[in-house]
Amino acid sequence: MSKVAQSLEVSCSPESLMEFIVDVTNHPAFIGPLKAVENVNGDVRKPGTSWDWVYSLAGVELAGKAETIRFVPAREFVYKTTTGAKSTFTYRADPVGKKTKLSLNVEYEVPTNALGKMKASVFEKLNEAEGKRVVENLKALLEE
Repeated sequence: MSKVAQSLEVSCSPESLMEFIVDVTNHPAFIGPLKAVENVNGDVRKPGTSWDWVYSLAGVELAGKAETIRFVPAREFVYKTTTGAKSTFTYRADPVGKKTKLSLNVEYEVPTNALGKMKASVFEKLNEAEGKRVVENLKALLEE
């Protein structure tokens, strides 16, 4: 299983950070390769709620379903992708003085059948770079 782990401090409250992140329709705004989030089926704050997604990285397009695993207000949002690619995303918000430490951890299986000519190691490097951009994009979008 491959992993991406990134964190940084954001000048906003844990509440506003997690409220923005739990709205999965906001995800294309901070996850560059994420092209679409559609067909949200229920309240994303509740485990089992599902949605469809389309992700395109370096010309490799993946599509599938995702579902909420856990949401703790102002603290944590965990979801997994169940088809298209197997992964688990964990976003955490930890207060640090007047700021919030945002942590992103992603565990995923490299979808080797979908990569074509791209090496799995290249895909992993691109995903690591995207993880860094995700937290930086959230910081830019949410700093007060």
